[in-house]
Amino acid sequence: MIDLSQVIDIMLGNTPVEQITDSQGNTLWTATPVVLPNYFYVEDVSGSDNTLSIVKTDSSAPTIEVFKSTDTVSWTSMGNTDTTAITATIPANGKLYLKATATNWASSIDFYTNISTTGNFNIGGNIMSLLYGDNFESGNLIDGTNNYAFTGLFTTTNVVNANNLILPTGTARSCYNFMFRYCYLLETTPILPATILARFSCRAMFYDCSRVNSVITYASNISAVDCTAGWLYNVAATGDFYNLGGATYPSGVSGIPEGWTEHTSL
Repeated sequence: MIDLSQVIDIMLGNTPVEQITDSQGNTLWTATPVVLPNYFYVEDVSGSDNTLSIVKTDSSAPTIEVFKSTDTVSWTSMGNTDTTAITATIPANGKLYLKATATNWASSIDFYTNISTTGNFNIGGNIMSLLYGDNFESGNLIDGTNNYAFTGLFTTTNVVNANNLILPTGTARSCYNFMFRYCYLLETTPILPATILARFSCRAMFYDCSRVNSVITYASNISAVDCTAGWLYNVAATGDFYNLGGATYPSGVSGIPEGWTEHTSL
């Protein structure tokens, strides 16, 4: 007799068995759900194959080898970033997962690496897989080490939805500087979980994102130099600002935009 409590998985040929029931429909065994690591991903929302492009804006930006996967199990290298784009295909309505091992994706506000696609796209998963590879779940941003980590990463692209993007609890100088600047299609933003913002960390983060109408932040300390300078310039005329960390923001494009409503709870 088989002790089903000791069975981890069952295969019928190449097909995994999810459940075993008896003749009365009683469940005798259920497979343990497979939880895949939450790597950073780019998702097609154009309805057709979408070309992903990763390119440095200047040779002074860091050179990074980027790996891609459609299932987070099998990975292949896209190649090293340079002044010529490295590309990959995102399947229609599908996701392409990315990982890399790097200190940062930019070396200054002018010398950065940009991720874009030919069609509209969403982003999600843990962005730290772009820095820590497979060890992203324990990764964080450290001021002085990860400066400019994601500066300009999606600037001037057709990203639509970023609310499933997971950002770390730490910040570094200029880490999100210009990150979504000129993303005119962007409608939803990632939660900002950091409680202390480093200098210039969120400067111009959502600059000229005219459809953005909601921000959720847990910051309690925004005293660092220009940490939110111009971060909500020319966003939607009305919106909701969820100040869950209790920091005191000025009114305007470097704090809570005029016309937006401040909330202290979700």
